[in-house]
Amino acid sequence: MKRVILLVALMVVLAVTAGCNFPPSITEKLPAQQNLTVNAGESIHFSVVAGDWNSDPLTYKWTATGGSPISGTGKDFTWTAPGLGTYTVTVAVCDGTWTTTHYWNVTVGFKESFETGSTGWTAIGLWHRQENNSAIFNVAVGNFVVLPLDDSSGGVIPNANSGQYCYWYGSPSGAGVKGNYMGTQTPDDTWLSGGTSTVKNSGMLTSPVIDLGILQNPVLQFAYWFEIEGMAPLTNDLMDVYISVNGGFFTFLGSLNPIVGGGQGAAVPHTSGGTDSPAYWDWRSYDLNEYAGKTIQLSFVFDTVNADRNGFRGWFIDDIEITEDAVRNLSAKELNPAVNRTPGLR
Repeated sequence: MKRVILLVALMVVLAVTAGCNFPPSITEKLPAQQNLTVNAGESIHFSVVAGDWNSDPLTYKWTATGGSPISGTGKDFTWTAPGLGTYTVTVAVCDGTWTTTHYWNVTVGFKESFETGSTGWTAIGLWHRQENNSAIFNVAVGNFVVLPLDDSSGGVIPNANSGQYCYWYGSPSGAGVKGNYMGTQTPDDTWLSGGTSTVKNSGMLTSPVIDLGILQNPVLQFAYWFEIEGMAPLTNDLMDVYISVNGGFFTFLGSLNPIVGGGQGAAVPHTSGGTDSPAYWDWRSYDLNEYAGKTIQLSFVFDTVNADRNGFRGWFIDDIEITEDAVRNLSAKELNPAVNRTPGLR
């Protein structure tokens, strides 16, 4: 009797399902992660694998909230990310009756690590793209400057924060590698003077135009390493960041120089690790909220201010990023509110 009941139940199920049409199912998605972060102009390949219980033919429709025009109708699709912002790419799989969708959230940011060159960047003065090179060291160490306490580097310049390349304000290879930003040293320089140049020097590293697109809360962050003079690090060896909006004049955004400190001997450095402490790579971030939706350029300006105490290793920059509400550096040092530079080089 039980067998008869089970058989009847199965026949009822088959009779019911035979007249039903079930939605298609998406069983595989590429990329597998739903939240993606890419650079503007980068192409992303999307793909899905779908099936239908009723074996109905399937159609695919791709849509996006921005970027290059959507024309793909197959199960594979390539989309080119537009300007900075947050976008959604959606695929709809239809069997003629039912539609099943899947979407990806795509955050488009600006990132420059200098690994493939520095297209669009302009370097003036001693700024130059530097490859990791353990053979370059500060030749002034021991005679005109000293290393920070507990610094075991031997005066060698640091490797990039990531990869093989970064930008450095220091003696470029074409001018004779000195491992510092002294430029031409005065011939009558004295022992432990800090390194005296014949003249002061300065330079700027300027980004290409960056379209902030639809970012609502853009944040700039970058990695830095520096070693400058320790006698007057607030007012000398300035490390300033400037911003130009919609092609306008550059205005002061912030400074990496310390608010307090200094008073050290002429040969003693101040570094990204503190006064007379070994330098290390750190992160700095700035809120660009007031520039949302505009085009900007950034300029990193180094200025010795005078010819004195220029025998240190200088300023290194890497991994410049602009993203929506960046969270990489939760402990980033605040910009110096007491400093307000005049735009441009001294």
